Amino acid sequence: MSEILLFDCVLKYLQDIKIIGEEIASGSRKDERSLWYTVSYFYYSGKGIFVFDVIIENGQHYIRANTLKILARFNKFKISDIVKQCSPKTATPSSPSKTPSHRVQ
Repeated sequence: MSEILLFDCVLKYLQDIKIIGEEIASGSRKDERSLWYTVSYFYYSGKGIFVFDVIIENGQHYIRANTLKILARFNKFKISDIVKQCSPKTATPSSPSKTPSHRVQ
């Protein structure tokens, strides 16, 4: 499962099913001048963080589906549901999320 997924779509999906919250724990959203960045979000339950390594290509932000394996195992959701919705082949790229781009201290 080395498929890449649209990061904003994955983020919205995980927030909608209350796995991760909207607040950034550390890192920040980067602009298209970078090739990749790391950002972490608090779990919705408040008990920890989850780190995403985000790749930027042609102005779109992506993550690898493999990144979600551990998160899916502990939170009982199916990666296949996210792949169906957030694959660049099937999803419509959205504008960057309204998540603050500042670093949370």
